[in-house]
Amino acid sequence: GNIYVAACTKSTDFPHTANAYQTTLSGNQDGVIIKLNSNVTSLLWSTYIGGTSDDAAYNIVFNNDQSSFFVGGGTQSSNFPSTAGTYQSSYQGGASDGFILKFQNGGSYALQKGTFIGTNNVDQVYGLQVDRNNMVYAMGQSLGGTFPVTNVTYSKPNSTQFVIKLDSNLTTDIYSTIFGSGDPAHTNISPVAFLVDTCENVYISGWGGTLGFPGAPASVGNTNNLPTTSNAAQTTTDGNDFYFIVFGKNISSLLYATYFGRYSTDVGKGEHVDGGTSRFDKNGVIYEAICGNCYGSGGTTTAFPTGPTGVWSTVDSNLNCNEIALKIAFQFGPVQASASASPSTKGCAPFTVSFTNNSTNGASYYWDFGDGTPTSNAFNVTHTFTTKGVYQVKLGVYNVNACTKLSDTLILTIVVDTSAIQPEFTYTIVDSCNPYTVSFTNTSQYSSTVGSQNFTTFTWYFGDGTSYTGTTPPNHVYSVADTYTVTLVMVDTTACNSPDTVQHKFYFSNLRTTASFTSPDTVCLGSTVNFANTSTNYQSSFWDFGNGQTSTSQNASYKFDSLGTFTITLIDYNPGACNGTDTFKKIITVVSTPTANFSYAPNPPLTNTPEVFTNLSTNAVRYNWDFGDGNTSTETNPTHMFEVSGNFSVCLTSFNKLNCSAKLCKTVASDVQPLADLPTAFSPNGDGKNDILYVRGVSIKIMDLKIFNRWGQLVFESTNQSVGWDGTYKGKPQEMDAYAFVLDIQFYDGSKFQKKGNITLLR
Repeated sequence: GNIYVAACTKSTDFPHTANAYQTTLSGNQDGVIIKLNSNVTSLLWSTYIGGTSDDAAYNIVFNNDQSSFFVGGGTQSSNFPSTAGTYQSSYQGGASDGFILKFQNGGSYALQKGTFIGTNNVDQVYGLQVDRNNMVYAMGQSLGGTFPVTNVTYSKPNSTQFVIKLDSNLTTDIYSTIFGSGDPAHTNISPVAFLVDTCENVYISGWGGTLGFPGAPASVGNTNNLPTTSNAAQTTTDGNDFYFIVFGKNISSLLYATYFGRYSTDVGKGEHVDGGTSRFDKNGVIYEAICGNCYGSGGTTTAFPTGPTGVWSTVDSNLNCNEIALKIAFQFGPVQASASASPSTKGCAPFTVSFTNNSTNGASYYWDFGDGTPTSNAFNVTHTFTTKGVYQVKLGVYNVNACTKLSDTLILTIVVDTSAIQPEFTYTIVDSCNPYTVSFTNTSQYSSTVGSQNFTTFTWYFGDGTSYTGTTPPNHVYSVADTYTVTLVMVDTTACNSPDTVQHKFYFSNLRTTASFTSPDTVCLGSTVNFANTSTNYQSSFWDFGNGQTSTSQNASYKFDSLGTFTITLIDYNPGACNGTDTFKKIITVVSTPTANFSYAPNPPLTNTPEVFTNLSTNAVRYNWDFGDGNTSTETNPTHMFEVSGNFSVCLTSFNKLNCSAKLCKTVASDVQPLADLPTAFSPNGDGKNDILYVRGVSIKIMDLKIFNRWGQLVFESTNQSVGWDGTYKGKPQEMDAYAFVLDIQFYDGSKFQKKGNITLLR
């Protein structure tokens, strides 16, 4: 639980302990190693490591029993601490060398071994790993392409990234290789994470490109021309992407290599990492946090690839850089079969079980349910066992690419029984008013195997904090009107589904039954009244219509066929309510309906004479007349002139105050002879006599009257008998004179009439 840190400092007063390997700053910058307790309250050990030039420590790992730890980094000091007999006990030259130091973990924290890792160019160690045999692996950069390649099948000549495997005493180069694009002058990636898994496969991730920063070293290259495999997630790059590469044990093969990033022509918008935000699992799983999908400046850009379907977010929500979380499970480690059954491994037939596959490093799967049904190759499966029995469910997991273990098998035992219990109960609210009392009846079904209650226990939880153990509880009294959930737990150890539970919910409303309904106060004889029941908290109803007739409908209807005053009574019932019953009464008066009748004259009709209608209705206050020719009236005694000769069905509808109605229709004859004419003179002098010139006639359907002055100017036109000439033109009185006119008439019977002549305007 202690905390170990590898870092660097330029401070001459950096805190160190008395047993430090090095107590002073030797150069401008030294590496430092710090050990703290788990609460970060005590400095357990701290030391400088370095020579007279600049040094930095980047990583720290333990051997398997944690008796020692290894520190890796880079140095420019030719006198950096090392030990004789190691792989490179002296500085190799160039601008920098990588290094690995082995310290005792505890006690004196002595330096046990130290070696340089380098060439005559620029070298640094960026990753350290220890395998299960305590072999030490280092990963880093080496310019010049001259890093040694030993005992491996795969390498890329002249490349600038390296992997080396040493024994635990850092003496022997067991194998080493270089990888990259084959450009000795430029590195391809800035390494981010390094892993040696349980099968000794080697994993490396990093990012390439300059990100557009000014002053980047000339040795910094890009991710172009790096190798990819056929199963790569992405085989193309814009030169500024993330990169993953996996080597088989002993660098015998390239297992996997891929780019990961969006394509962009914007300079400096590549995927990268600010710090060590990567974690590798020894089972061969990469968890990578990437800074990517950064803002563009007008270039061509595609989005960073996300997926599969269902991931937390596929949307870029920031115009600046975004956090991108990436997981790759390589499945190169040993196969491990693991599964769980839900809801359990024991149940009643038919018993449906969902099997969750928790296996690691599997590529294919085989399920045998042990009941003779077809097998399955799905990852997760659901299966129903229909017959009683004990079944051995087998899960086989396979992966031909795994290292030390290509397959594994797991057996799950499923027990299926038929001796089921079924808890159930009914309840009755004895009193819904205080005290609130409920009775319960146990209707549970016992196990068919046992067949009695001798092996069964019942526990009742009443929902108010109290409980009872027994087959049937006594009546239970609640102190507060509220909603309660009662739970019955039935236990029978011989049953396949024990324990089992049932719940029922009920409430005490503490309400009274209130009866009420809505209806009109007065109705007409023969009307059907629909009574709307507006009562509350009731279960049943009884209606009495005041004349010996009754109903038990919730919302009753009744037709009143006799005059008089009737008392309507509604009685509502609810045995659980505090008052049990309530009554509501209302009086309805049934009044007479109106009668419709009328006479008309002259009868028989006179030529071109209007009919005068006399209303003979009774008990009515409002009338609607329909004359059968498209005309209507609401007058009490209307006069109507028919436009054509014929027989018309004239109907009168009479209404009383309640809007009840009666209707009568009679056939009325008419005698109409079409006529039209106008006076030869008129005197618009304001004496109220002959002031306006009108066209008069009978059966006129269409009319057009035009009047002209002596100069042929149209001074008046009318198409309506009710609109006549008042002797003005544009609001000005016209002179006394003779005016020409043209009158065109079309009568309702289709005949036409035209008249021309003069009209004298007199003043």
